[in-house]
Amino acid sequence: MSLGLLYPLIHGAVLAFSLIIPAGIQNTFILNQSIVSKNVKSVLPIIITASLCDTVLILLSVLGISLVLLERESVKLVILIVGFIFLVYIGYKLWNQTKINPGTKQYNLSKIKQIIFTISVSWLNPHAIIDTVVVIGSQCLQYSSNQKFAYSIGCIIVTWFWFFSIAFFGNKLGKSKSSSFILGNINKVSAVLMYLIAIYTAFQIFNLIL
Repeated sequence: MSLGLLYPLIHGAVLAFSLIIPAGIQNTFILNQSIVSKNVKSVLPIIITASLCDTVLILLSVLGISLVLLERESVKLVILIVGFIFLVYIGYKLWNQTKINPGTKQYNLSKIKQIIFTISVSWLNPHAIIDTVVVIGSQCLQYSSNQKFAYSIGCIIVTWFWFFSIAFFGNKLGKSKSSSFILGNINKVSAVLMYLIAIYTAFQIFNLIL
């Protein structure tokens, strides 16, 4: 690979890592399901779906399609309203999660439910969408077509690697004796985070309407 393509590849990888590493709905859901599942294979539908959802967002961002859509206030408002409702719902569910026993059928979703819920947590978090689209989309404007391709590959590789890493970590964590206690605390912290993001989203909705 030439130096002209290596730089945008590394740029995309570092940028994607900085965006994906903070705790969020996607990371929490993958971690939770990995902890309560018997092995990583059982959460493959979640990992692959989350990775594909982010891949689509990345490609739309690099192509500039998402940025054009987000310039419309009506589109942005709809995303924020739907996202606000979803964040409040997820926060409520996480906070009121009953005692968790990893490996029980109660917390093992069917493959269809895994895919549907993963799409929801991937595409209904307004800030994950807007921040990813704006940041990734704007950072590649300086590149040529080939460089944008390398930039996209860097972003996508990191995304897939990160979700698989979370799944493996969660699976190892689920085999420890304190997994139920740890997961319960993760859910509480995640719920607070969801509520804070929902409050921030509400302010954004208010500002757009005014």
